[in-house]
Amino acid sequence: MANNTWSGLTLEQDQIWEQLWNEHVPASGTASTVGGEILRAMSRIIYRFYNDGDMVGVGYGNETCNSSDRYLTDVVPEYKSLDDGYTEYSETAYEKHMLKNHRIVFAYLQENPQLFKEENTTDSREACQDDYDRARYQDDEPECDYGWEDDNFFEGEEEEEDGERYTLVGIDGNAYAVMGYVTKAMRETGFTQEDIQAYREDAQSDDYNHLLCVSMDMIDKCNERC
Repeated sequence: MANNTWSGLTLEQDQIWEQLWNEHVPASGTASTVGGEILRAMSRIIYRFYNDGDMVGVGYGNETCNSSDRYLTDVVPEYKSLDDGYTEYSETAYEKHMLKNHRIVFAYLQENPQLFKEENTTDSREACQDDYDRARYQDDEPECDYGWEDDNFFEGEEEEEDGERYTLVGIDGNAYAVMGYVTKAMRETGFTQEDIQAYREDAQSDDYNHLLCVSMDMIDKCNERC
């Protein structure tokens, strides 16, 4: 089965990843298990790249991604660090490397289910002083254009209209969190399981921008049923 363009996993693997995310990653703060924190760290790197253009070891990405990359390098044996010192990847090469790591992390979690019972004591998103220093002294940060203008897609949106029960404003922009929220809204407003499956397949059929557009359209349909 072909991989999805935005995650590097197959559709079936994406569904497994999302289920694990919903079970083991809290809405905020560190995960209680090592497996959950691994999910949190890998998703952080992917989200920051697709939504904000951040790359490990480059510009502001030093602050937002380096700690997650270090964590995964330490705990996932086959994971290859995305930090190439001060040498900047091309965005295409970086993305390829990142998605390969996603597949490695997924396989590692599947092979080691005990990680979801092992207590976690580390915050994979806690940056160190060196990360801040590197960000400060790197003047040139690569631009990233994936077809949407606003880096923080859900921030700065106008307030929801009166009577709207569901909105993506304020929802974690992580793709799995978005799909989880929309799926919940669909169930609450009477959509069938077939409708939900069709939404999920459509949302994951293309890039992250497509996922957001499909999700926003579905939220509008949910609000029409309220």
